Amino acid sequence: TRCPIDPGYPVHVAWDLGYNDASFLIFFQQIGHMIHIVDCYENNNEALPHYAQVIKEKDYVIGQNYGPHDLEQTEFGSGKTRREVAYQMGLRFKVAPRMAIEDGIHAVKMLLPRCLIDVDNCTKLINALRHYHRKFSDKERVYKIKPVHDWSSHAADALRTLAVGLNETKFNNKVRQQTVETNYKVL
Repeated sequence: TRCPIDPGYPVHVAWDLGYNDASFLIFFQQIGHMIHIVDCYENNNEALPHYAQVIKEKDYVIGQNYGPHDLEQTEFGSGKTRREVAYQMGLRFKVAPRMAIEDGIHAVKMLLPRCLIDVDNCTKLINALRHYHRKFSDKERVYKIKPVHDWSSHAADALRTLAVGLNETKFNNKVRQQTVETNYKVL
């Protein structure tokens, strides 16, 4: 659908990092319970300053950057983490927790019914999600656990970062109820 930017809400960015592989950025707004994916950007063989400039050139207010767990890796040459390097460029990251790929895919499946994706600005993302797949093993007659790593996996990984990185235990400044006590008796 068309999903115009609501100027009353900040635009957040979910990242999948890569250099030789593609980096993929998803720009989204969290409006109530819905996630409006308004734009995306993909490139490869570019360093972090390039992406910082892309974000700076956007004409909307940027909120939170959600990055994958590998932002905490220390670079051998500088002795700094990727997160520290990004901080020096003005990018503040919230690092998505590390979890099994299967759990991340499940988080995306739970998030997708609440998503509106802009059809004009996010055709790369839509096509990548349609193409994202697992390889079928004829010998074992099952699908492999790990998805195929191809052009579509970078967009899917950025969406996985979005799904895993959102901390939704708080809603309207109140902690959501996690358990319930009832007075029901089983007969």
